[in-house]
Amino acid sequence: MTFIKKLIPIKRVIVIDIWSYKIKLALVEYINNQIKIINTVSVRQDEANIISWEIADIFWVWENLKKWISKLLEWYNFNPKNIIVNILTLNIISSNNKINYERKDRDFEININELDNIIYKVENEALKKAKQDIAKVTWFNDVDMKLITSSITDITIDWYRVTNPIWFTWKDITISTLNIFVPYSRYNIINKIIKNIQKDILSIIPNEFCLPKLFEKSSYAY
Repeated sequence: MTFIKKLIPIKRVIVIDIWSYKIKLALVEYINNQIKIINTVSVRQDEANIISWEIADIFWVWENLKKWISKLLEWYNFNPKNIIVNILTLNIISSNNKINYERKDRDFEININELDNIIYKVENEALKKAKQDIAKVTWFNDVDMKLITSSITDITIDWYRVTNPIWFTWKDITISTLNIFVPYSRYNIINKIIKNIQKDILSIIPNEFCLPKLFEKSSYAY
């Protein structure tokens, strides 16, 4: 999948988990597709910074992140540029779709090039359907929404569930997708905060998809 290709080259990343009463940060390292936790910090923040699950005070959230990223990195001689961050908002819209794809020749095995082509076509069709569904339910147009998560959740070939379709020779493929959107107004808030601390967003993750186990054992808690 496309997001895996993006993550493999990344060696060190800062993960930020923003909640109503706390900000949690983790310095992590990718080694052979495994996550190694280097350090974590958990700090309380003022209740006025977050109101009704929305960031109310951009300046103080930014100041807290700037301060505690420095604390997270104080024992290390490197400073990762990339950030994985959750997005704190109730205005999250998800869309699940099943897309059917019929191969032209069932007698040939699926190779990596064909699989990439199938996924490309399926993801585009799923996005098109998702945007149509969102427009019907919320009246949001395409320009109002930002896609933050796109993933394949299930693949079946001739009604048999598979984890890797490479080298299969069957015909009918069904791929289930999950796409998650937020209003651009919410995305722009978190993007502005991260840019102001001179970092780049590698990925934005909705709260329910965060990695809480990263923060079970913090090196520091304030």
